[in-house]
Amino acid sequence: MPRLAYELLDQKGYAQAKLKFDYDGKDRYFIQGKIEACLNLTCQRCLHGLMTTIDSIIQVGLMVSLSEIPLWPDEYEPWIVKPAETASLWSLVEEELLLSIPIVARHPVGECTKGEIYQLVELYRKEIR
Repeated sequence: MPRLAYELLDQKGYAQAKLKFDYDGKDRYFIQGKIEACLNLTCQRCLHGLMTTIDSIIQVGLMVSLSEIPLWPDEYEPWIVKPAETASLWSLVEEELLLSIPIVARHPVGECTKGEIYQLVELYRKEIR
């Protein structure tokens, strides 16, 4: 998962996917499941590691063209797979993880040991005393 690896501080952590493939009897094939991960991202306050837990539920409708999208319930994300192509589950899981990581990863205020915000909070606390 090269695009995900680019977003991580290192390769510590894990990811697992539990996927169920099914058919609804109306010529619609779909994937339902759960992706769980614990990834080491870079905190944007202190630039140190931040272990982030991801718990994502997915429902994906397997479609051969964009014209099928209106035929599906809204809770299904479309995944266009041409009949002559091979669908990559690695790509599906990687995409879901990329969509689930925070836009700006950071520790809660006061928990960054080296960040600027932490230092300002400490200065403020000293002034109050």
